Amino acid sequence: MTEETDPALQMSTKQEETPTDQIVDVIGETGRWQLEKILIVFLVSIPGLAHIFVSAFVAPKRDFWCADDLPDDIDTDVPEFLKNNCSISCAKYSYDTTFWEETITSEWDLVCGSSSLPVISKMTFFSGFAVGTFVAGIVSDIWGRKMSILLFSFLMLASGVATSFMPIFPAFVLLWWLVGVAAVANFTVAFVWTIELAAGKWKIIL
Repeated sequence: MTEETDPALQMSTKQEETPTDQIVDVIGETGRWQLEKILIVFLVSIPGLAHIFVSAFVAPKRDFWCADDLPDDIDTDVPEFLKNNCSISCAKYSYDTTFWEETITSEWDLVCGSSSLPVISKMTFFSGFAVGTFVAGIVSDIWGRKMSILLFSFLMLASGVATSFMPIFPAFVLLWWLVGVAAVANFTVAFVWTIELAAGKWKIIL
């Protein structure tokens, strides 16, 4: 039996053949058109990433004290035993403003008995990530990647602006959760679209 008619040789040759995309063979793996779209997607994803990382700065720990019997201008000379003291009843709190001007802690006096609320608000915000990741796949498969990015970007803009003007804490948490949903959904769809646009080694690089 010759090598040309050897079945094992023919099978080995077929296994070594790697299927290629016919369109990629014509237009190339990643060119100017793909890079332009990828750059636009990256720019659109920046606001969502900003919302994700800003959560660490919304409710930082700050020194506070009861301001019921203290003058308003005593921000730096407060006795140490009065700082972070929850053993006395208090109707009005003041906060250290040497670094942080305003946070949700000082906005709604989330200290002492309400000190767990900032943690709950962050947990609620992060739970929106799970919902956003799940919703992103459904919405993008139904309406397409581009339309989904526009939809989630608008939702993130509207809910982000509305969150800044919420006068009560529960409404702030609800809208902040919606920001988390939109931010992660926008990033997820953008990432998937980027991988779909790229080909070959660019999938690993991106």
